[in-house]
Amino acid sequence: MENQGNSPITEIATIFQEIQTTQSVEPLIGKTVEELQALLGSTDKLTRFEPELAQLTGEIKDEDAANVVFQALFAPHLQEHEGESPLPEVAALFTAIQASNSGQPLIGKTVEELQALIGTDTPVEQPTLTGKVEYGTVCMANSGPSTNGSQFFIVTNTDGASWLNGKHTVFGKVIEGMDVALAIQEVETEAGDKPVDDVQILRVSIERI
Repeated sequence: MENQGNSPITEIATIFQEIQTTQSVEPLIGKTVEELQALLGSTDKLTRFEPELAQLTGEIKDEDAANVVFQALFAPHLQEHEGESPLPEVAALFTAIQASNSGQPLIGKTVEELQALIGTDTPVEQPTLTGKVEYGTVCMANSGPSTNGSQFFIVTNTDGASWLNGKHTVFGKVIEGMDVALAIQEVETEAGDKPVDDVQILRVSIERI
């Protein structure tokens, strides 16, 4: 970003070209963090995000919890039996899940009941919500699970968008210049909500707080 996409450091420019060519981060594999920091002249510390997990027990109250239970308990069982459970009650539940195309049939049941039904003591763990979709937050756009891309949005609703909690990754928050985001949403648009006159990001400052 600082060099507008063209690194003046030959080694970095070469690596970036390889990343673009392969459309992956494969060219970084095998290198060390320290080696790349030295190339960039950077002393920034790198941290790996580890999701906080909470054990899910008791009644399954919503579809998000139902999906977590399905992945933790049903998916391994069905994989072991090539998609067809030998347990009539489990098979019936799986048929209902397929018919509704949702985890709805599991809502109202308890985790312990399903563990006993399948015959497993595998714990069911659900990621805790660490970032809420609030006013001014910068979130990753998607069109459903596993579809995150390069698009993002800034929340301009003063009450936030709680209905998106857990569905969109929150990776930042506007701490200065929110008036710019508010002005962008007022520009004239055409089909597909595309601005009539292009709106471009010329400069962004990112701060760790």
